[in-house]
Amino acid sequence: MSLRHCHRRAFEWFAAVPVRLIIDNAKCAIIKACIHDPQVQRSYADCAEGYGFKIDACPTHDPQKKGIVESGVKYLKGNFLPLKTFHDLADLNRQAKAWVMDEAGTRRHGTTGEAPIARFALDRAVLLPLPGVAPDLGVWSQATVHPDCHIQFERAYYSVSFALVGKRLWFKANNGMVTICDDFKPVAAHARAVKPGDRRTVNDPLPPNARAFFAHDRTWCLEQATRIGPACAALIERLLADRILDSLDARNRQAIESKLAYTEFLSLLIPAGAIVVPLYLRISLSTLPFPSLIANHC
Repeated sequence: MSLRHCHRRAFEWFAAVPVRLIIDNAKCAIIKACIHDPQVQRSYADCAEGYGFKIDACPTHDPQKKGIVESGVKYLKGNFLPLKTFHDLADLNRQAKAWVMDEAGTRRHGTTGEAPIARFALDRAVLLPLPGVAPDLGVWSQATVHPDCHIQFERAYYSVSFALVGKRLWFKANNGMVTICDDFKPVAAHARAVKPGDRRTVNDPLPPNARAFFAHDRTWCLEQATRIGPACAALIERLLADRILDSLDARNRQAIESKLAYTEFLSLLIPAGAIVVPLYLRISLSTLPFPSLIANHC
């Protein structure tokens, strides 16, 4: 569980949000510590903006500023955890709640001299209310757009416009969506992949020639071959009927398109009624893997 989700659980438990949070310089919150101008991690800044609290980063090399917090951790380890056994997470939470409400919350606190529960009743008046809608605690990150118009996140791939190839973009990923931004402007949104290797691709952002290439499917190849002539249609049907080789992978698709274009070119040069496809087949005889079909037409 991330620090941001721990904040959410704490705010929901107290049913309120502090005006200011004093944060240690953990990388999940503060990227670069500085006494005057610390650099806040973007995901954590998004959380602070959503809940409305201010971030007050601890000064570096000054452990006294967070001494009380460390004492609370020591108190928890020394008074709650020893001699306790837990069947599961739900049992741990149940015992922790009972310990907080019946023991830790009613004791006399060493610093304030008051019971923490009684003191919280006074502090509640100055806390912020919970937002009406819980903010999105997605993680922000950066990735460079690959030449295939995709970015990679957690070994899955998400497409953007070809105009952004080579650029380094910000994106926000939550449980259901991945939103990609260019200079804080959303440029693409995809359902989040469920397993490594998944590709979330929208053809619209691809270059025009790439969209045309992917549109040249089996039906398109057969239509083009039929338009040229019956012998060419028989040839393409034989290619596409191969149950072992994928005739429409990237390389073979380009080869089929080249053959169709060459045959159509010959049909424009040779007078009507001439045998066009056999001429083409004789030229390509040594490179094609089906001599029986060729022999039947030549």
